[in-house]
Amino acid sequence: LRCDEPGTAYVAFERVDMDTFPSAAFACTLKFVVKECDPATGEPEEGDEGFEDEYSLEAVDLGAGDFMQASYLPDSHALWETLGADAECVETFALANFDSIAECVARVAELLGMCPLEGALTPKSKAAHQAVFTGKWMGTTKTVARTRMTYQKGTGVTMELAVRSEDQGVSELVVSAIA
Repeated sequence: LRCDEPGTAYVAFERVDMDTFPSAAFACTLKFVVKECDPATGEPEEGDEGFEDEYSLEAVDLGAGDFMQASYLPDSHALWETLGADAECVETFALANFDSIAECVARVAELLGMCPLEGALTPKSKAAHQAVFTGKWMGTTKTVARTRMTYQKGTGVTMELAVRSEDQGVSELVVSAIA
Protein backbone atom coordinates (compact mmCIF):
# COMPACT_ATOMS: atom_id res chain seq x y z
CA LEU A 1 0.00 0.00 0.00
CA ARG A 2 1.07 3.52 -0.62
CA CYS A 3 1.06 6.06 2.17
CA ASP A 4 -2.45 7.32 3.02
CA GLU A 5 -4.16 4.66 0.87
CA PRO A 6 -6.62 2.44 2.75
CA GLY A 7 -6.58 -1.29 2.27
CA THR A 8 -8.35 -4.38 3.52
CA ALA A 9 -6.96 -7.40 5.34
CA TYR A 10 -8.73 -10.70 5.93
CA VAL A 11 -8.32 -13.35 8.59
CA ALA A 12 -9.36 -16.95 8.07
CA PHE A 13 -9.42 -19.72 10.60
CA GLU A 14 -10.39 -23.36 10.44
CA ARG A 15 -12.85 -24.92 12.83
CA VAL A 16 -11.41 -28.32 13.72
CA ASP A 17 -14.51 -29.56 15.54
CA MET A 18 -17.65 -28.83 13.52
CA ASP A 19 -19.83 -29.31 16.64
CA THR A 20 -18.26 -26.41 18.56
CA PHE A 21 -18.37 -22.68 18.01
CA PRO A 22 -15.40 -21.20 19.82
CA SER A 23 -15.12 -17.69 21.13
CA ALA A 24 -11.64 -16.27 20.75
CA ALA A 25 -9.60 -13.11 20.46
CA PHE A 26 -7.06 -12.69 17.69
CA ALA A 27 -4.14 -10.35 18.26
CA CYS A 28 -3.48 -8.18 15.20
CA THR A 29 -0.18 -6.67 14.16
CA LEU A 30 0.41 -4.73 10.97
CA LYS A 31 3.91 -5.45 9.64
CA PHE A 32 5.27 -3.29 6.87
CA VAL A 33 8.39 -1.89 5.18
CA VAL A 34 9.01 1.87 5.37
CA LYS A 35 10.72 3.44 2.36
CA GLU A 36 11.74 6.99 1.50
CA CYS A 37 9.59 8.35 -1.32
CA ASP A 38 10.08 11.11 -3.85
CA PRO A 39 7.57 13.80 -2.72
CA ALA A 40 6.84 14.83 -6.30
CA THR A 41 5.97 11.36 -7.63
CA GLY A 42 5.18 9.41 -4.49
CA GLU A 43 7.41 6.61 -5.80
CA PRO A 44 10.00 4.93 -3.54
CA GLU A 45 13.51 6.25 -4.02
CA GLU A 46 15.63 4.03 -6.24
CA GLY A 47 17.80 1.59 -4.30
CA ASP A 48 16.02 2.26 -0.99
CA GLU A 49 15.53 -1.14 0.69
CA GLY A 50 13.62 0.52 3.53
CA PHE A 51 13.29 -0.89 7.02
CA GLU A 52 10.77 -3.19 8.65
CA ASP A 53 8.35 -1.80 11.18
CA GLU A 54 5.15 -2.95 12.88
CA TYR A 55 2.09 -1.47 14.50
CA SER A 56 -0.23 -3.20 16.97
CA LEU A 57 -3.91 -3.04 16.03
CA GLU A 58 -7.02 -3.67 18.07
CA ALA A 59 -7.66 -7.38 18.72
CA VAL A 60 -10.43 -9.07 16.75
CA ASP A 61 -12.97 -10.83 18.96
CA LEU A 62 -14.87 -13.86 17.69
CA GLY A 63 -18.12 -14.61 19.50
CA ALA A 64 -21.34 -16.56 19.07
CA GLY A 65 -22.91 -13.71 17.07
CA ASP A 66 -20.24 -14.09 14.40
CA PHE A 67 -21.73 -17.46 13.43
CA MET A 68 -25.16 -15.88 12.90
CA GLN A 69 -26.33 -14.48 9.56
CA ALA A 70 -28.59 -11.50 10.22
CA SER A 71 -31.59 -12.40 8.07
CA TYR A 72 -35.06 -10.93 7.91
CA LEU A 73 -37.43 -13.84 8.39
CA PRO A 74 -41.02 -12.82 7.55
CA ASP A 75 -43.83 -13.34 10.05
CA SER A 76 -41.59 -13.85 13.07
CA HIS A 77 -44.63 -14.49 15.30
CA ALA A 78 -45.75 -17.49 13.23
CA LEU A 79 -42.15 -18.73 13.03
CA TRP A 80 -41.84 -18.40 16.84
CA GLU A 81 -44.93 -20.58 17.29
CA THR A 82 -43.77 -23.09 14.65
CA LEU A 83 -40.35 -23.50 16.28
CA GLY A 84 -42.10 -24.26 19.59
CA ALA A 85 -40.77 -24.47 23.11
CA ASP A 86 -38.83 -27.74 22.61
CA ALA A 87 -35.77 -25.90 21.31
CA GLU A 88 -36.24 -22.78 23.44
CA CYS A 89 -33.66 -21.34 25.81
CA VAL A 90 -34.60 -18.54 28.24
CA GLU A 91 -32.25 -16.61 30.49
CA THR A 92 -32.56 -13.45 32.58
CA PHE A 93 -29.63 -11.05 32.81
CA ALA A 94 -28.92 -8.20 35.22
CA LEU A 95 -26.97 -5.73 33.08
CA ALA A 96 -25.88 -3.05 35.54
CA ASN A 97 -23.33 -1.47 33.18
CA PHE A 98 -25.99 0.09 30.90
CA ASP A 99 -27.41 3.55 31.54
CA SER A 100 -30.38 3.17 29.19
CA ILE A 101 -32.46 0.64 27.34
CA ALA A 102 -31.42 2.18 24.00
CA GLU A 103 -27.75 1.58 24.79
CA CYS A 104 -28.47 -1.98 25.92
CA VAL A 105 -30.60 -2.97 22.91
CA ALA A 106 -27.94 -1.68 20.50
CA ARG A 107 -25.27 -3.79 22.23
CA VAL A 108 -27.52 -6.86 22.34
CA ALA A 109 -28.17 -6.54 18.60
CA GLU A 110 -24.41 -6.42 18.01
CA LEU A 111 -23.68 -9.43 20.25
CA LEU A 112 -26.44 -11.60 18.79
CA GLY A 113 -25.52 -10.80 15.19
CA MET A 114 -29.20 -10.97 14.27
CA CYS A 115 -31.55 -8.79 12.23
CA PRO A 116 -33.51 -6.39 14.45
CA LEU A 117 -37.15 -6.25 13.41
CA GLU A 118 -39.19 -3.05 13.17
CA GLY A 119 -38.91 -0.95 16.31
CA ALA A 120 -36.30 -3.17 17.97
CA LEU A 121 -33.61 -0.50 18.03
CA THR A 122 -35.85 2.45 18.91
CA PRO A 123 -37.40 2.09 22.37
CA LYS A 124 -40.50 4.23 22.87
CA SER A 125 -40.11 4.14 26.65
CA LYS A 126 -37.10 4.74 28.88
CA ALA A 127 -38.41 2.21 31.42
CA ALA A 128 -39.41 -0.86 29.36
CA HIS A 129 -38.91 -2.28 25.87
CA GLN A 130 -39.47 -5.44 23.86
CA ALA A 131 -37.46 -6.36 20.79
CA VAL A 132 -37.46 -9.22 18.30
CA PHE A 133 -34.46 -10.37 16.24
CA THR A 134 -34.22 -13.00 13.49
CA GLY A 135 -31.37 -14.77 11.79
CA LYS A 136 -29.90 -17.99 10.45
CA TRP A 137 -27.23 -19.79 12.45
CA MET A 138 -24.38 -20.77 10.12
CA GLY A 139 -26.62 -19.50 7.29
CA THR A 140 -29.17 -22.32 7.60
CA THR A 141 -30.80 -22.77 11.04
CA LYS A 142 -33.74 -20.36 11.46
CA THR A 143 -33.57 -18.55 14.78
CA VAL A 144 -35.80 -16.01 16.57
CA ALA A 145 -34.80 -14.08 19.70
CA ARG A 146 -37.18 -12.07 21.87
CA THR A 147 -36.05 -9.68 24.56
CA ARG A 148 -37.96 -7.96 27.33
CA MET A 149 -36.05 -5.19 29.06
CA THR A 150 -36.69 -2.92 32.01
CA TYR A 151 -34.50 -0.07 33.21
CA GLN A 152 -34.18 1.31 36.70
CA LYS A 153 -31.76 4.10 37.57
CA GLY A 154 -29.03 2.80 39.85
CA THR A 155 -29.51 -0.87 38.93
CA GLY A 156 -29.31 -0.74 35.13
CA VAL A 157 -31.16 -2.99 32.70
CA THR A 158 -32.78 -6.31 33.51
CA MET A 159 -33.30 -8.35 30.37
CA GLU A 160 -35.07 -11.61 29.67
CA LEU A 161 -33.79 -13.23 26.48
CA ALA A 162 -35.79 -16.07 24.95
CA VAL A 163 -34.41 -17.83 21.87
CA ARG A 164 -36.09 -20.45 19.71
CA SER A 165 -34.48 -22.19 16.77
CA GLU A 166 -34.62 -25.43 14.85
CA ASP A 167 -31.89 -26.80 17.16
CA GLN A 168 -31.77 -26.62 20.98
CA GLY A 169 -27.95 -26.33 20.90
CA VAL A 170 -28.21 -23.25 18.68
CA SER A 171 -30.68 -21.62 21.06
CA GLU A 172 -28.25 -22.18 23.94
CA LEU A 173 -25.31 -20.81 21.95
CA VAL A 174 -27.22 -17.66 21.01
CA VAL A 175 -28.11 -17.02 24.66
CA SER A 176 -24.43 -17.56 25.55
CA ALA A 177 -23.56 -14.56 23.37
CA ILE A 178 -24.79 -12.35 26.22
CA ALA A 179 -23.40 -14.30 29.17
